[in-house]
Amino acid sequence: MISMNNLQTASKTRLQAHKGVASECPENTMSAFRCAAVQGYDVIELDLEYTSDEKIVVMHDSYLNRTARNADGSELSEKVCIHDITYDDAIRYDFGIGFSVKYTGERIPLFGDVLSFAEENGMRLKIDNKIQGFPEHMQKLFFDMIKPFSALVSVTSNSLDFVKLCLEKAPGVSIDYDGEVTEDNLRKLTELLPYDRLTVWLPYECGGTSWVKIPFADEKLAELVHGYARLGIWIISDENDFGNAVKRFNPYIVETDGRIKPYL
Repeated sequence: MISMNNLQTASKTRLQAHKGVASECPENTMSAFRCAAVQGYDVIELDLEYTSDEKIVVMHDSYLNRTARNADGSELSEKVCIHDITYDDAIRYDFGIGFSVKYTGERIPLFGDVLSFAEENGMRLKIDNKIQGFPEHMQKLFFDMIKPFSALVSVTSNSLDFVKLCLEKAPGVSIDYDGEVTEDNLRKLTELLPYDRLTVWLPYECGGTSWVKIPFADEKLAELVHGYARLGIWIISDENDFGNAVKRFNPYIVETDGRIKPYL
């Protein structure tokens, strides 16, 4: 548990819901996003994909099989790629029942609907860096969609070139940088946008980041980031880890799967 000495600092640390409140709801669904809004999270992190008829949808994997089920609840018998089916095809699948029967009937969200939801609820959205791999025409559609919502949207990138593209196509957008953290890269980023629109992310060493190949957060890296940008720490699901991260790194924001709750 977080000590009383750290409680005040922790209460000032913003919380980002990874794929929505994915510990309680099916990931990347409207249920997960509504839960984040009700529980008081500051930011929703989400992943984007696109259908064969060029609809941008909210989904992590390129294939439906891990998170989707047939309408009767059965698993998909063959691999189904979201790029190979239309949006009308996609909404025939159930994205909730595989998580819990409570969410039977959950459909894959359209990105446009999530943008409207964020505006209506005063939520910020952090878009995962998967969009760096979108074809150029789908990136253009993405940028056109976020322009009216740029005050609510931040785009994640590990590439300085893609950061430049984002700021060219959607000038008011914020940036979440998760690439190589060096003083040179941080300096280049601050030449592109102001402190209050730049968050630099470092992974926290724990079970949820065991696959990570980049350097984990430490005091030296955290201090370096603080000199140039807001610091984000990802991804934490344990209260002790959260307290430790807050005490050691004083982050502006921490990403959690929903098991760390906002201090309202």
